[in-house]
Amino acid sequence: MTGADGHLGHPIQTAPIEITMGRIATVVRATATLTAVGCGIAGAGPPADWRWLVPSLLLLVGWTLLYCAVAWRRGVLWWIALGDLGLAAGFCLAMGQLVATEALPRGTGWVAILASTIVIFAQTASVPVVTVPGGLVVAACFVLGSTWAAVDDDGIPQAVTLVLQIAAGAAVTVIVTRAGRAAAVAYHDLHVATLDEQIADARRADERARLRRLHNGPLTTLTMAVHAEGHPDALLRRRAAASLDALPEQLAQHQPDVPAAEPLDERLAQVLIWNEPFLRVSTRLERCVVPSPVAHAFGEALSECLENVVRHAGTPNVAVDLVESGGSVRVEVADDGCGFDPEAVPAHRFGLRESVRGQLAAVGGAATVSSARGRGTRISLEWHPSGQTVDAVDRPSAPAPVQEVRRRYDNGGLWAAIVVMLGWHAFSALPTTLSTAGRLQPPAIGLGVWLAYAVVGILTTVVVLGGREQGIALTALILPILLAGVFLLAVRSDGGTCLDPASWGFASAGWFALVALWRRPLPELLVVLATISAVAFASLVLADALDRISLARFAIVSYGIASLQVAVLVGSRALTAEAGNTAQVHETRDSMTRRRIVAEALHEARQARAGSVQQAAAQLLTVIARGAVDLSEAATQQQLRVAVSRLRRLTVETEDVPDPLQRELRAWADAAERRGVEVDLQAPSGVVPHVPATTRRALTDPVIEVLAVAQRHARITVVASPAAVTVGITADAPTDRLHTVLQESAARNVSISWEPMGEMAVWTQTRWTDE
Repeated sequence: MTGADGHLGHPIQTAPIEITMGRIATVVRATATLTAVGCGIAGAGPPADWRWLVPSLLLLVGWTLLYCAVAWRRGVLWWIALGDLGLAAGFCLAMGQLVATEALPRGTGWVAILASTIVIFAQTASVPVVTVPGGLVVAACFVLGSTWAAVDDDGIPQAVTLVLQIAAGAAVTVIVTRAGRAAAVAYHDLHVATLDEQIADARRADERARLRRLHNGPLTTLTMAVHAEGHPDALLRRRAAASLDALPEQLAQHQPDVPAAEPLDERLAQVLIWNEPFLRVSTRLERCVVPSPVAHAFGEALSECLENVVRHAGTPNVAVDLVESGGSVRVEVADDGCGFDPEAVPAHRFGLRESVRGQLAAVGGAATVSSARGRGTRISLEWHPSGQTVDAVDRPSAPAPVQEVRRRYDNGGLWAAIVVMLGWHAFSALPTTLSTAGRLQPPAIGLGVWLAYAVVGILTTVVVLGGREQGIALTALILPILLAGVFLLAVRSDGGTCLDPASWGFASAGWFALVALWRRPLPELLVVLATISAVAFASLVLADALDRISLARFAIVSYGIASLQVAVLVGSRALTAEAGNTAQVHETRDSMTRRRIVAEALHEARQARAGSVQQAAAQLLTVIARGAVDLSEAATQQQLRVAVSRLRRLTVETEDVPDPLQRELRAWADAAERRGVEVDLQAPSGVVPHVPATTRRALTDPVIEVLAVAQRHARITVVASPAAVTVGITADAPTDRLHTVLQESAARNVSISWEPMGEMAVWTQTRWTDE
């Protein structure tokens, strides 16, 4: 159905990613400014100059207000990101006048943390040709500023960190953007698949319902006419008139209006009246009111049961009971006839399967058949108000597109977190571990912690990507390892605190916790991050490093670490929710479009089906209703048998079976055998390819015509190859009654050959070739 509608013919954008990411950046950027202002003032000390610090902080606040106003409404535009990077570069160049000496090394001052935040969120502008070079300029300015401020390491480690953060920010943006595009494509593809399957399901359900009415109306009436003699009696004429009146319903696009409820006992009594001339019925009908569709289903099912008694039971005696108990409704139909084996009923027989069981199942009821040869038959029809309709036209039949969109966005965020976690551990923590090993006692402790964290990262990735519901078990397993790493690296460093250059565990542990808790409630992550900060703070307490500058440094570092980790999780969930909400809007709109397309497809199918019914039955029903035909005449009998076979074909050709052609031929053979013709239906020679229903009709129409006039025996053969099918029939049939109809069949897009074999035998062959 691709392209069936403008909304379904191409992918749609399922979420305004830029706006959502802009709002996330706004929140983080605003809190970063507040933290920078607070820590900048609280941690001010030589060589920081208040004449530089105060105007710088005021400029930061003013710019942040403009940044937030723009990013919140329009996303992080390229010029706002470029301006933010320029501000960060200026602060880096002037940090010798803005940050205390103790906070300059290893990027623990407010300028370093603010620069990290800016270079990361500048990448959300999705203009890497601008933001990546801009971020590298900030890193270079940090080195220059550190050199001018006479920092021992010239700011190179922090500059490397900024470069890694630029790469991480760009990678996260790319991953999330691609996830959004993939979600949009998946949404579109699922909608197309849903539409196709809903049309197929709707057609199947509609066909079943309408073919049940066809079976219980025109088909049953014409079958009765086949077995009648002389001119139609009054009952047959009334039935033919009623069936004729019902034919326009085959063309109806909507079901006719019916009352909400009706007395079931009255409906069943009317069915019994139709069958009075043929049966001796004992009844016990309790007063019972049910929904009209339920009453219709019971009436049609009872009619089929009584028809089967007339045609097959060999007895006129039948009992019909209607009982209502505890809200449940039960109708029992019992006869004392010859009985049959329910398991031996051929699969293509429509009566019990659809006109009885299917009729009840369509309204949430059920039918059970109990019978054995020589022991009569009892059929129980039951319905309870809690039953669910199985012929629902618009029921879900494919994975929900909205859920698929949410899943893809969530997975995109998770992959972004994993990339940051593993990338940070490989390209930041490992170089730091190797370069600062001499600051740890013993030196090997750094590499030991790094290896332990690597194992934690791999385990966490495997478990979370595997989709396993780990609860808090995974966190309980890895948290002690993470906390131990933070504490050991801090207390075993030369500085003895988490602010020492060798104490990289403080910055890394949260990323592992983030991935482990990705699908857990946000408060759990906040508790874990707070626990990590508490362990890190314990190192300050143990080292007695609780002075004003150390506390300010700890606060800004703690914020810088935790804010990014929380922002990734909250941002991903915000994007997922936004995408889901937007997809839900599209789903609501597209569901209306699907209903329209399904209705149009059903109408087309009904028109085609109605054309077949009109062709097969309308003329015969008309003359029967008028009583203007002698049902004993051979020509009339032939017309009736052909009409019945064609109507039966409608009930067979719509079924999904491995070999529909052979199934249809078996049905026509059974119909002929029931009137005493011995039919030898040979198994196909070769594998029968898929043949469209219209082609199968052309192939089998001559078979139907020949079997309708066959006297005692017939033989049907099928020869198939991947590109051709040939159906042949030989029968003792009068050739004078076949010449015209076989010539008419020859006009179809299937070649036909036929040859008389005397006056009372004929050979016919139809051949279809895939050209």
